[in-house]
Amino acid sequence: MNSHIISYDAKYKQAFYDLNIAWLEKYFSVEAAHIALLADPEGAILKDGGEVFFALEKGRAVGAVAMKSYGGGVYELTKLGVDPTAQGGGYGRQLCERVIESFLEKGGTRLFLETHTKLRAAMALYEKLDFKLATNPLGDVYAGTDCYMEWRGDSTECALNIAPAVSDTDLASVKAIFTAFIDFLPIDMGFQGIDAEMASFPKTYEFLLLAKLKGKPVGAVALKRHDAQVCEMKRLYVLPEAQGSGAGRKLCERLIEEARLLGYKTMLLDSLKRLEAAVALYQKLGFEEIAPYNFNPEDDVIYMKRSL
Repeated sequence: MNSHIISYDAKYKQAFYDLNIAWLEKYFSVEAAHIALLADPEGAILKDGGEVFFALEKGRAVGAVAMKSYGGGVYELTKLGVDPTAQGGGYGRQLCERVIESFLEKGGTRLFLETHTKLRAAMALYEKLDFKLATNPLGDVYAGTDCYMEWRGDSTECALNIAPAVSDTDLASVKAIFTAFIDFLPIDMGFQGIDAEMASFPKTYEFLLLAKLKGKPVGAVALKRHDAQVCEMKRLYVLPEAQGSGAGRKLCERLIEEARLLGYKTMLLDSLKRLEAAVALYQKLGFEEIAPYNFNPEDDVIYMKRSL
């Protein structure tokens, strides 16, 4: 599956409309409120601080979702639609997870949705993502729904937030995690000039991501530029207390998404074969072994790349 999640792009505006109208016509009835929102996502969603995300497969929008702002940190997950030919591919979950990530990044106070109990697959997905049945304090927004759910974020996975490290506090957290990674590695990193790299931190990197679990920094990863087409994933590490939470996978997936948005076509990485869990993760994400692209004196180094 060659797919990724992107933020709103006007060239997919019609897809946002078409995907949702098809969904509504199949399961509900099309209401005036639906048309007003779907026909003008810039004015009805983005202008007020909301978001629209698309799932792309080989450059085609196969799914979409919106996060509508009501002010005061209150957001609605709405207008989730996936092309019938792409259903079963995990796009609905990826889109919902991106909304949750954005909600956490914005410091939201309440995230809700409205749906219908007849949509069993959708209900099951929302429950897995920690949406719980509740009473809508705003009253029913749509005539064709029969239940209201709020996101509680009780599970480990849903309490995980991946976001760019920009503030001084987050940059300090990333540096501490990278230092822990250097201490963890069973090799001397001196041949890579690690002391100079950390002394000039974060100048060596183009982009940094920080993972927080229930608000606590637990993992990080960096993007390094090689040239206009090629970048490299660097220093992926998750602290021991958060390993198994999915933070490593989510950091990788988000870094791949960000690299695409920056216009890169290829991502490189190197690792140690003895780090079997890390190598297995990279393989699952589509990385393949290649010839060495830099110097490393270790015997079990593996070099990998994937197209973006």
